[in-house]
Amino acid sequence: MSNTLCPRERRVLAALADRGLGVRDLADAAGVANPPNYVMKLRHRGWRIKCVRVAKFDRDGKKCWPGIYMFVTEDERRRAILSLKKESPASVAVSEGLQNSSKAETIPNLRGMQHD
Repeated sequence: MSNTLCPRERRVLAALADRGLGVRDLADAAGVANPPNYVMKLRHRGWRIKCVRVAKFDRDGKKCWPGIYMFVTEDERRRAILSLKKESPASVAVSEGLQNSSKAETIPNLRGMQHD
């Protein structure tokens, strides 16, 4: 697995390290227009990310199955947090939730992440 991630890949990885996200929420959290493309790139780099389909109803009342991206295991999620801390701890600005994340270089709160 390559150790060097572009800023967008880091933001996608950080957002997924916080919790599983759908495409729209992932786009907002990471500030990317095409989250599936970045998930694919991360998978090619060796990250184990799955897409779980969940039953929901759209605004017209029709049943749909949107996907939620998340790490395959909790260990994989922890590895992502450690990798982000190791790669550039100073550049990871932690914010609460998804507010304004597409306009600022922020990511959702990373559970258990401590700054040195």
